[in-house]
Amino acid sequence: GSLSEPPPLCADCGTEDPSWASLNRGVLVCTDCCFVHRNLGRYISNIKSLKKSHWESGQLDLIRLLHRSGSNRIWEHALTQPQFMNSVKKPIASDPVFPTKEAFIKAKYVDQAYTIRQGKDDDPVNVEDLNRQLWSCVRAPHVDTTLRLLVLGADPNYSDTEKGNTPLHVAAKEGQLLQVELLAIYGASPVVKNLAGQTPSQVAKNEGHYELGNRLIELSFEITNRLTLYLSGMKPDHLKGQHFLIPELCGKDRDELRSVRNQLQLLSNDQFEKIAQDVYDEVDRRETVAAWESSREKEAKHLASEQCIAVFLPLNQSMPAIRNQERQKLAKYSERLMTRLIIDILKEAKRRFLGLDPTVDELDGGGDKKMLASTNDFNRTLNSSRDYDDVADYRANSSAMRGSSHVGMNGIARASMGSLKSGELLDKDLTSRLPSDDVLELRERLSDCEATIQMLMSTNSTLNKKINSMQSTIDRNSADYRDLQHELMRLNEAVHSISMAKRMPSPAIPSSSIMTASTASMNNNSERKLSRPNVFDSSLDNRFPRRGGGTVTSPVPMKNLPPSGRMSVDHVREREEERMQIHPNQMMLQNSLRIDQVFTDAGFPDNLIRETECLTTAIRQLLADAQKGLLASVAEKHAYNIGSLISHIIELIPGDLRSQSITDTVDALASATALLSAKCNSPQLDSEETCHAAYNVAKAAKSLLVAVHD
Repeated sequence: GSLSEPPPLCADCGTEDPSWASLNRGVLVCTDCCFVHRNLGRYISNIKSLKKSHWESGQLDLIRLLHRSGSNRIWEHALTQPQFMNSVKKPIASDPVFPTKEAFIKAKYVDQAYTIRQGKDDDPVNVEDLNRQLWSCVRAPHVDTTLRLLVLGADPNYSDTEKGNTPLHVAAKEGQLLQVELLAIYGASPVVKNLAGQTPSQVAKNEGHYELGNRLIELSFEITNRLTLYLSGMKPDHLKGQHFLIPELCGKDRDELRSVRNQLQLLSNDQFEKIAQDVYDEVDRRETVAAWESSREKEAKHLASEQCIAVFLPLNQSMPAIRNQERQKLAKYSERLMTRLIIDILKEAKRRFLGLDPTVDELDGGGDKKMLASTNDFNRTLNSSRDYDDVADYRANSSAMRGSSHVGMNGIARASMGSLKSGELLDKDLTSRLPSDDVLELRERLSDCEATIQMLMSTNSTLNKKINSMQSTIDRNSADYRDLQHELMRLNEAVHSISMAKRMPSPAIPSSSIMTASTASMNNNSERKLSRPNVFDSSLDNRFPRRGGGTVTSPVPMKNLPPSGRMSVDHVREREEERMQIHPNQMMLQNSLRIDQVFTDAGFPDNLIRETECLTTAIRQLLADAQKGLLASVAEKHAYNIGSLISHIIELIPGDLRSQSITDTVDALASATALLSAKCNSPQLDSEETCHAAYNVAKAAKSLLVAVHD
């Protein structure tokens, strides 16, 4: 990064040096805003302390990279639009948490009122297109683009029909650690196998990415690893085949633990997974409480002495009311009872992972009585306290809990918390259901299913309209393809016109010498033809000042210059077209080698114009290969070249000149480039769609050039 990179700011209020991060949102937040985030629940915002929580190095690098890449623009995209600028005011650091910051954060993350969405004028994009773009995007380290696709609805567990590879398989093959971490946060399964029977971990190791392969194994055991770390401060050594590290208890605790384990052995896999999920969430809540309380006095500035962190798990509206009540009862467990429950879950998880048959512990007569008594004690602890049974929102219990509200499910809650058996992810619940509880839960599910059926019936006509709209779009693609060549020619003319209007004759070449050289050039056409490529390159180099104010003297004889102190537009265009016909590959290579020497901030925007010329040439080469029927074999190469040129174009724009219109244009250019990359890397290449995507890149580049000069 730049040496003058500004310090990080809170994504929600602008406070300097935020000390908390939201994993699934990819943003940094301050201690005040952390309170609101934590009370939303982990499925809305998975909050962790940058200083006091346990971090995997890949996760921390991912969060910092997303922050530098502007991930917050995804969640505040609408705030840059004119209709929102005057109606919505983003909080500042000095604003109170209640109600100002709380209301803004809930609108931003729970309601997603400002999140990036597809524009009304954009072509309709279905989930299949988003999935293919995601599948292609994870090959490269552009995690900001991956996050945008996931927010728009791409499925992290999508698999291609040819080889059955998921995005996690693709990222593992390419050694993209940060892409793997982001996909795991959004629910990608680390244990799913492709059609060759390989997991992402095996794919990574086959390609020589051993550290990444080991990390994928750890992700497969994330729940049990986290519970073990909470108890002992250590994690199992998976490299040595140790997947479970379980502390041992003795005496009375051992007998009580044995009794509970016997009950858990009778549960189905689904019930046991729900128990593990809820205990995992409770452990996360307790650790966050401890971290927040330790930093509260120094960093929390606008919360006074209020009880700020929820004393039990927030409601999750995707779960039945009964399960929410049972989850909240976990907060009543003492440390001793929670330890016993966690150890029991770890042992049962190990038994199911190894596929062992359930066994009933053999106890003598006195032991039977002790087991019965301890079992009753455990159940009384679970069921006797009714403090949270009738909770609809824990704000009603205490005015000090004013920061917590209902939890809305946003469709991106993480599911990849590890695996215990047969590649199934640990999903999670609290306690075995009584028959009456099962009945109530089934009734709720039945009601939800009926509502879903009604919704599907009401949207049937809408889907038909969308299908017709997509058919119309396909018909328009043919016309757009014919217009693409003409549009690229107009773009090339505009670039050269602006370039020649901005450039002055090189101070290293006196006008008298130019006129003399021009006369000599008129009498030696054959020599000028042989030296045309070098003449063009040297004349361009003389028009760009070197870093430090120096100039470059042309190494070509002056007689090879055109008969004017300044190149005419027609003369430059004529030579550019001849160079493209004779040496297209050599021209692209030469342009790439001179980028670092020529493109400096001091030469802006001339360097931007120069880079746009290279982009135009690259797009024309793609279209030429498409017309020759060669695009399928070189599409990936074209995507890489165009993507590199786009990256250079974006980097050339100085930070202090990035107005809002330029920023929006840059975002549009990045989106168009990502779509072109997806088309070029698709297993089933469609030349027409690829050319249309290239056309959109050209339009976006032209818009950026116009915006810069305005």
